[in-house]
Amino acid sequence: MKDHPNVRWLALVLLVIMIPTLSLADTARVTASALYLRTRPDADSPSLGMYRFNTKVTVLDSSSYKYWMRVRTPDGKTGYMYKAYMSGVVKSDTDGTGIMYVSAANGETVNLRRRASTSSNLIERLLVGTKVTVLNYGSVWSKVIYNSKTGYVLSKYLTSKKPDSLPTQGYATVTARNNQGVHMRVSASVNSKVLETLQVGTVVTVNAWGTVWSRVTYGKKEGYVMTSFLKAR
Repeated sequence: MKDHPNVRWLALVLLVIMIPTLSLADTARVTASALYLRTRPDADSPSLGMYRFNTKVTVLDSSSYKYWMRVRTPDGKTGYMYKAYMSGVVKSDTDGTGIMYVSAANGETVNLRRRASTSSNLIERLLVGTKVTVLNYGSVWSKVIYNSKTGYVLSKYLTSKKPDSLPTQGYATVTARNNQGVHMRVSASVNSKVLETLQVGTVVTVNAWGTVWSRVTYGKKEGYVMTSFLKAR
């Protein structure tokens, strides 16, 4: 007895429906010098191996646990790695182009470092509002490019919200409503050492504009002045 054509067609349709849809898996990289793969999401659980800096793994589950992600390593092992030392390839918090902006509640500069560690060498101090290109967005550290320099920034200091447009590099006049002098400081912090007290009307060279602080040159000194006290010329 031959199968009816409609029966064969229905069977084929059901088979296609039952096949799970495949999607590209998310990946992440190890940002610590070395990181253990654990059998369970617990630092005291047995180790399945140690993986070096920049090892790329496949992310199987990154949402079930607050501090851990379930991954598959290049040598085929499945286990758990600590999120704080992982940097994700998927830039889910960007605007879709990989562009993000430096943000800090205290308005101070944010460190761009050579590696994902607070003890790593400093590459640059980034002003609030600085635009960076995100290569890998991680739960703790993100790998970014700024002015052709590649390094790591703490992810909590990055935002996809574009700041109000800032002037380009150039000159600015010091201004203040009370007509008192304005402090030029060593770093972008009100607690930083005062390099110079600039009188209202003083013209400075602006090397980099920021939403809160700007890096300026006055005479032979370079330092930081609050942007609110500068008027672009």
